[in-house]
Amino acid sequence: MTVDFDNADTKVKSVAFLGHMVLRIGSQRYKPIVDFFVKPLEGGIPFGDNTITFVRYDYEHHRIGITNDPRKGPPSKGDPQGTEHIGFAFNTFEDLALLYRQRKAHGILPS
Repeated sequence: MTVDFDNADTKVKSVAFLGHMVLRIGSQRYKPIVDFFVKPLEGGIPFGDNTITFVRYDYEHHRIGITNDPRKGPPSKGDPQGTEHIGFAFNTFEDLALLYRQRKAHGILPS
């Protein structure tokens, strides 16, 4: 199927699926948060050290990344911890390009 990027549908294309998420956690909570995701998901750790741990539970190389930010103390108001970023996946590069163009036409741009 050929995609006409300049005359895209008015219906904005959806992502295929949630690819992964990465969390930013303070040092004192790093290991407990890793365990929180590994144990109930029966996840594997394809890479992990004192800085970042990747957790997988299916065919993807990772679904969850957990970063250790030693500058972070216990969670407090005004000092956010948690979501660093979320990655969405697409079936093809054309789908990604079309999604970008459609959102741009609606005034939605990445920041």
